[in-house]
Amino acid sequence: MIHNRAVVGTATFTISHETTLDKKSLKWSETMRVSKATIVNNARGIRMGVSVSCGSPCKASSHVPGHTLGSAFSGTVDYSDGVKKNKTHSGAAKYTFTFTKPGYTLGSFSYASLGFRCDDTFWNAANTRRLVRPGCVFPKFKPTLTTTSTLPEIAKNIRRIQARGGHYGKPGSGHPLHRLTDDRKAAANRRAV
Repeated sequence: MIHNRAVVGTATFTISHETTLDKKSLKWSETMRVSKATIVNNARGIRMGVSVSCGSPCKASSHVPGHTLGSAFSGTVDYSDGVKKNKTHSGAAKYTFTFTKPGYTLGSFSYASLGFRCDDTFWNAANTRRLVRPGCVFPKFKPTLTTTSTLPEIAKNIRRIQARGGHYGKPGSGHPLHRLTDDRKAAANRRAV
């Protein structure tokens, strides 16, 4: 916080985000939490506002209230993406925080979330029937199966195939698991199994 060009106080806090996307939905929500602020010197009474955007055709609706820094608070953000048939949309949530207090020069800062991708590209070869509902994912996030203890025979078979050099689905192998969109190839693979 600045008054007459001199720093006269600070407020320190932590912001956390919890977001879960759904690979079969173009709608998702996020919970944003702001910790209790540590206020030093003349930083009492600072009002923080938050705005959120995600880039067209995505829409963000923020329910994070403006708040005077001090106590912890939280809110939610609802998102929906309007990606078109056979298209993808990549984006990120952008958060802009503004700070105000009468008689003082405060400011703002912004940052972006991990990038997301929404798509509606899972159609049959004739492009007449949707195979999977459109949805959104964090493409840089690599999920890892940590246990197959309830499926010992399947786990043993996966280890056997990976040991022979297949490495399918093994993190870092360069052979991630993926989903086929070609109906004929998927049917042929099922028959082979």
